[in-house]
Amino acid sequence: MIAMIIGLQKASVYIQNKNYKMNSDKEIKILERLILSKDKELFLVQVLDKKYFIGATTNNISILKELGSDYDK
Repeated sequence: MIAMIIGLQKASVYIQNKNYKMNSDKEIKILERLILSKDKELFLVQVLDKKYFIGATTNNISILKELGSDYDK
């Protein structure tokens, strides 16, 4: 039983590292996420060299502001 738990933990770490490497070179990245309420969130997203503030609710997603490439986090 203990060997099975250790094996599952190692498999989980392996899969997590593999997923991180696969996602690290993507051109769309979520830099920050802020939960405002149960159904409202605010995102800072980078697409290529531009950054955007995006608001998301259950029924709508909107670009609130384009920050451009000169914005430093």
